[in-house]
Amino acid sequence: EAAPSEVGLHSPTNTNQVDEVVVPPPTKPPTLEVKTINTGFNLTDFFPDADFEQYAQQVLEHLEENPTQVLTIYGHTDNVGEDDVNVWISLERANTLKNYFMEMGVKSEQLSVIAKGETEPKADNNTIEGRRQNRRIELKIQ
Repeated sequence: EAAPSEVGLHSPTNTNQVDEVVVPPPTKPPTLEVKTINTGFNLTDFFPDADFEQYAQQVLEHLEENPTQVLTIYGHTDNVGEDDVNVWISLERANTLKNYFMEMGVKSEQLSVIAKGETEPKADNNTIEGRRQNRRIELKIQ
């Protein structure tokens, strides 16, 4: 007969026994897709369509749920004009979007603006359509 202190320790009905602890691998916070907006607005006038407003709401909710992530707003231009003017234009356009997100409620510390000017074209600047594609804002959450 077992001693009283040993009763139940090796019993098959003992539910306190742990055979293995499984720790899930660390996961990165989810990210939203990179969004590109071809600029059809002046330096400070931005009139979002319904699709962009929906995307902006998703960005707001995502950043609220992931307070360590930052929305980076990249401003781009075509190659028409002086380099320094294009950097300034891309900065002003990007700041317009930054202000838009701040008015929605995104915290300023979760917003970053980078002016690329004409340095990263995605299309040929020798065509009207190419220049149109290069005048853009890119939004990326990291």
